[in-house]
This record gives sequence, C-alpha cells and structure tokens, in this order.
Amino acid sequence: MTRLAVLSDTHGRVPETVAALTVLNAHAPDLFLHCGDVGGGRYSPHGVLNALSRVADGRPVSLVPGNNDRDPALLAALSEERGFHYGDPVLIERDGLRIGMTHGTTWEQDDFAAHGVDGEHCDLILSGHTHRPAWERKSFGDRTVYLLNPGACWRASPRTVALLDLPPQDPTKWKPTFLEVPRPG
Repeated sequence: MTRLAVLSDTHGRVPETVAALTVLNAHAPDLFLHCGDVGGGRYSPHGVLNALSRVADGRPVSLVPGNNDRDPALLAALSEERGFHYGDPVLIERDGLRIGMTHGTTWEQDDFAAHGVDGEHCDLILSGHTHRPAWERKSFGDRTVYLLNPGACWRASPRTVALLDLPPQDPTKWKPTFLEVPRPG
C-alpha cells in the first residue's frame, strides 16, 4: 500500500507550507505531491521547495506548476536541483497504479480523467487551483477514474491537505482524509 501526501496552492508562503507539511509528515507518507501554485505574486518558490526537501528527507516528491508560478523554467530547475520529479502534467506509476497530476482547472482535470496523461489512462487524477477539497469518482465505460483536490494551504478557509492510502487491488476502498492545516504563529 502507498500513502500519498497531497498539497497544493502554497503560493510561496513558507510558514503555511511548514504547517501543512508538519500535519502530513505526522502520518508517515511514502511520497509528497504538490499540485501547483508553489510560488506566486511576490513570493518565490524557493522557501516552499526548501521546506518540502527537508520534510521529505529522501522520500519522492513530485510537483507541477500552477497558474501563479510565473517562471515554470525556474521552478523546473529548482525542482531538479532537489531531485524532485517535475512536469506539466506529471504521470506517476506506483504499485501498478497510474497517477496523473496537474494544477488544473475543472476542464483540464476532466480531460485528463477521460483521455489520460500523455496517452496513458490514469486511475487517479490530482489537481489544485480551486482551493476547495474535493473527491470524486467518474466512470468512462468499463474504466473508473478518481479525482482528488487537497484544497489549499493558503487563502482558503479551512486550509487543507490530503492523505490517501492506495491499496492497489481495490480502488473502491480509496478514501482521502482531508486534514486541516493550523494557522502558523
């Protein structure tokens, strides 16, 4: 079984990111997945990526850029320096499961659910952008895809992240746990 730690929309806010990662790390996830808007506005992604690197402590990290990540090439370079898996979108294969990740809008998430990522159908699509936690199951003929949005670490009420255990043989038992992130300070 794989335990995913999913966060999104940190918007370069280091204290909020540290609070979110502390909540997630308490549950011993196998990998960390950031669904975009790592930085934003006057906040660079550096501090968020540094915090993610410290907490991950060698566990895999994957991330995608968001609409507020103004320099995706810089984000890609910073991710590579830290050994993170970066893409737009990202396709992860874990325990025989295909996980697609995007920052996304509703249409993008639905498009990946219906058609896959890079031609590969996915079992799970992760996205951010809306700042609202969501879990949905969609059917496409004989194929089922699950959609997860963890919510946001900043500019949301409540601020949330998600944990998801993936028993590979039975997706019907997948159920995310949305965790509230305390306000720093």
